Amino acid sequence: MNPSISLLQRLPMAVLDRMAGVLALPLLLQATHRASVLGLLTGSVTLVGPRVPAHPRMARGLICLWWLRTRSNIDFGTEAEADAEYLRERSLRGDLSILARAIIARLYGAPQQGHDASITIQQIRLLNLRCDELLDAIAVTLRLRTPMRIAFVNPDCVNIASHDAAYRQCLTESDWVCADGIGMKIAGNLLGRPVRQNINGTDLFPRLCESLAQSGHRLFLLGGGEGIAEQAASWAEQRYPGLAIAGTQHGFFPESHNEAVIAEIRASRADVLLVAMGAPRQEKWLSAHFAETGAVLGAGVGGLFDYYSGRIPRAPQWLRDVGGEWLYRLYQEPRRLWQRYLVGNVVFLVRIFSERVLGNLRKEIR
Repeated sequence: MNPSISLLQRLPMAVLDRMAGVLALPLLLQATHRASVLGLLTGSVTLVGPRVPAHPRMARGLICLWWLRTRSNIDFGTEAEADAEYLRERSLRGDLSILARAIIARLYGAPQQGHDASITIQQIRLLNLRCDELLDAIAVTLRLRTPMRIAFVNPDCVNIASHDAAYRQCLTESDWVCADGIGMKIAGNLLGRPVRQNINGTDLFPRLCESLAQSGHRLFLLGGGEGIAEQAASWAEQRYPGLAIAGTQHGFFPESHNEAVIAEIRASRADVLLVAMGAPRQEKWLSAHFAETGAVLGAGVGGLFDYYSGRIPRAPQWLRDVGGEWLYRLYQEPRRLWQRYLVGNVVFLVRIFSERVLGNLRKEIR
């Protein structure tokens, strides 16, 4: 082992915090007030750590996991849960990692107050809720048996909708359309329409399963390759005892089998139908057939089953904390995804800047 690393490991955490604070002083000077700098130097404040100390002798932290996640719009759960996660894994390496991520996360800006309940980006109306609020709304929908369709829209979806009129119509017809991904947060900031949270099927799925296990509503998984939906269902059943899986069906079936698939879903008495076929196919399928399935809630969830089946590993949490999950997907499948991300993201930003410029011109004309 490197002697310098061994020495660092033997130092008290308070000393390590002070060292990390000095190393990151330029970031601190930009991000905090002078009083916080003095507090760091005197030891009454630590650069990295919970904002609410876990015990009286623990210094208050200036930057924490929750600070990061609020800026990347993935602040699911509570600040207390994020603090507990930090304390379980606390280390010098972890603190330095948080500091490095904080430099990137600062670019996204601080979370803004006074969000509108709905916003429009590229003429797509978005439901601007937090994940927990969406789950509450889903619970009410299931209790009242009011049919609802959910769509998740990321920058690639916006690009597709710009030239696919049928897909755009599907989004217009969907009851709830949610902003998915760091690109939508950036777009909202540029347009002056802040997105409250990154609502995507992958993060929603475990929370939805937990809610369904408690309420007793039945879940059907449609999509993915052969055996993928079954493996995702198995993961969910093991993780959430009491969850009722109504059925599963892979998504690679010919159009001539639609009636049989619809009959299978209807016979399963599913309350919630998740369709993982990728955009725009999944939204078009739901638009054409959801009413026939008998389900109360239908949602297009992209590659969700691939993650929970274990076929494709998800980006590590540290990369998600800075909005870099798309980079991990590009790394995993560069040949398939390079155009979507390297070209598509640029096209998306051009569209957003154009919308911003046109919006400013309209204001000046008025």
